[in-house]
Amino acid sequence: MSQTTVTGMVDAIGQRRELGQAKTPMVTLVVEEGGKYPSPVPVECWGDLADEAEGCAVGDAVEVDAYVRGREYNGRYYASLKAAAIRLPAGEARRRHDRAAEDENQDAADGAPF
Repeated sequence: MSQTTVTGMVDAIGQRRELGQAKTPMVTLVVEEGGKYPSPVPVECWGDLADEAEGCAVGDAVEVDAYVRGREYNGRYYASLKAAAIRLPAGEARRRHDRAAEDENQDAADGAPF
């Protein structure tokens, strides 16, 4: 199985689905690669990676390591990418932490006990 890395900005996060008898969670993370001709690349995130994908926000910079998968059905061929790891560049992780801290500070300023 081949492996590749998709680098870009999160363009969309699909709805969580639970598939198969084991009800394995799956979320599609769409990463838009920049450049002269931007390309939205859907990556399937299964299991624990579904939680990580849901933790991303549209506009976040990400790097996704993924396995390239292919299959044949009724004489037609299909390809897909299955995530192996999702990484945020150091600067993006720092900004996300700062946003979370701002949210906590705002909640504390509201005076609400929850």
